Amino acid sequence: MRRIKGGLYKNERKKAIKKSSDTWHFQIRYRKTPYGGDTGQTSLEGAKEWLKNYKEALAQRAIGWIKPEAVPTLKTALEEWVKLKKGQVGDLHLQAVETSINAHCDKYLKFRLTEFTNPVVEAIRRDYLATEGHGYHGAVLSHVEGGANTVVKHLRLLIRNNISSSMYDQRPLKAMPFDLEDLPAQEEAKGILWPEQIAEFLEHAKRSRNPHVYTALSMMISLGIREDETLNARWECLSWRSCEYTVTGDRRLDISTKNRGSRSIAVPEWLMTHLRELWLKAGKPVRGLILPRASGKKHYKGYTGKPIARCAREMQLLNIHPHVLRAAFATGHFEVGTELGQIQQMLDHASPETTLGYISKRPFKQALAQERLADRMGLSSSTKRKPDLEYYI
Repeated sequence: MRRIKGGLYKNERKKAIKKSSDTWHFQIRYRKTPYGGDTGQTSLEGAKEWLKNYKEALAQRAIGWIKPEAVPTLKTALEEWVKLKKGQVGDLHLQAVETSINAHCDKYLKFRLTEFTNPVVEAIRRDYLATEGHGYHGAVLSHVEGGANTVVKHLRLLIRNNISSSMYDQRPLKAMPFDLEDLPAQEEAKGILWPEQIAEFLEHAKRSRNPHVYTALSMMISLGIREDETLNARWECLSWRSCEYTVTGDRRLDISTKNRGSRSIAVPEWLMTHLRELWLKAGKPVRGLILPRASGKKHYKGYTGKPIARCAREMQLLNIHPHVLRAAFATGHFEVGTELGQIQQMLDHASPETTLGYISKRPFKQALAQERLADRMGLSSSTKRKPDLEYYI
């Protein structure tokens, strides 16, 4: 055996024994951990160069960094993440991450993931806060800290997909390259649509030029289904006998539900009457979309956004968007005493804690307490001017 300084050695035996014996092997210790093996190099110079690169790679991996060519760029990481998560998460989530990264990190798409250090991410946040975006009804709005936190969250999501773990030890990164806390963000007022406001809200929806708007909003409010589930609603899923609508997916039609399950929801009589009129007008179809476009295809995503914003503006309501209608459904059922488990099932939530987040509670006990305190302080108003506590029931 011929050994040289630096950890390289070579078995000098007859060539007839093994061809691999002509290559240089290595045996070193790095941070008290032994490493050894075959360099695959037959020349001493080649073996020294190989070992030098190997030691450099060990040092770089120890601090969470490896050769740049092994680390993907942000653009590549985004494409890989979309391919990996397609079919596992909702399309709206995929679209939100893609839009966020492409719109607000466009100057950094060629950066490798290890280059996203604290100064780089801080620059991304500053650029975001210095620009403006668009609201639901086309309003130009200044970007705020909450949106900046969302962009950074999406960036973390892509980088974390490339960090090695016990399950994925072959991933190129060892740790997150940046460590920034979220910016303190002011929470926006939560949009609320109370049950006694629903009738007026739907009356405003009837004024839309497209009659499908009223039907779509009626289904979303009275069944608690999502916008995409409403636009994918089909006649064959509606039971006239049991007055139930089944929300389900169909691979042949490229329709899927968020949690990949199906659920049946009882349809109230007023909505069944409206749907029957629509069914008779459409020629009593056996199957097909309930709300098709003129071309026969379903409406585009976000179809109900502008009509809902218009109705909310006419009623002087703040922060009302399509998902608020599901919250209005949950709140209404909570106030009439529906069991939480039933509300959870109709909303297709995996956890009751998620359902509770959709329910808005009125300050009924607060109103009573305020009146009792006013009486104690001698500031009670006349009976005619007292707040109508029945409003809170």
